[in-house]
Amino acid sequence: MTLSTRTLVHPDLSTTHGVIIIARAVRLAYGAHTILDDVTLTVHSGERWALLGRNGSGKSTFINALMGEIAPAAGVLGINRDLVFTDGIGLVPQRVDLPPYLRTTVREFVGMGLIGGDLPSSARRPRMAATMQDLGLGDLARRDMRTLSGGQRQRVFLARALVRQPRLLILDEPTAALDGVGEEQFFAVIQAQNNLQPMTLLLVTHDHQLAQRFCTHRAVFAQSRVHAEPNHLLPGTP
Repeated sequence: MTLSTRTLVHPDLSTTHGVIIIARAVRLAYGAHTILDDVTLTVHSGERWALLGRNGSGKSTFINALMGEIAPAAGVLGINRDLVFTDGIGLVPQRVDLPPYLRTTVREFVGMGLIGGDLPSSARRPRMAATMQDLGLGDLARRDMRTLSGGQRQRVFLARALVRQPRLLILDEPTAALDGVGEEQFFAVIQAQNNLQPMTLLLVTHDHQLAQRFCTHRAVFAQSRVHAEPNHLLPGTP
C-alpha cells in the first residue's frame, strides 16, 4: 500500500527512534463540520493500540487521515517515513464488497496486496504461497472469494494485508461479522504472525473486552476528542 507523503511524513519521524505515528493537536473536519479536535498521541514500534468508541465517534475518520484520504485541518499528523517509502503498512477492512459478476480467486485477491509495491515479480508467487500457507489458506487458493465463509474471508483479507510483511497493521472492526470462536481464531493467527515478525497494530473496535485482552494501549474517541492511555489503566486489568 503506497501512501502519499504530502501530509503524512513529519520530519521528526525520520530521526525519532521507535516512533511509528505522531499526532499533535490534530483537527479533522469535513468542510465546516469538525469530527475530531486537538488529537494528540504517539504510537511506538511494537505497541498494540485499540481505537475505541461508538459508531460516528471519529475512529474511521482518523484512519482515513492516516491513509492520506483526508488532510488535517490543523495540527501535525505523521507516519514514520520509512513505512511510507517501503510500503510497510497493511490494512484489514471490516468488509470488502466484491462485484457479484466478477470471479476472484483467493490467490488473486491476496496478490492485490502486492500491487504498487517494489517486490520483484520472481518473488511474488513464493511470498503469496507462504503467506496463504501460514494463514491456513493453501487449500483455498483456487476458490472463488464469493464461496467462502465469513471466517475464511476475513483470513483472506488478513493475508492480503500481511503479504507485504507490514510493520504497521491496521484492523478496522475486522471481526464484526464473526462469532466468538471465529474472533479468537482470527486474533490467534495475528498473534502467531506477530511472533514471527513483530508489528505495530491499530485495532478499530467498540469492544472494550477485546481491547483489554489484545492491546497494550487504548485511544477512546468521544465528543470529538481522543483520550489516549496505556491499557493497564482499563478496569480489571492487573
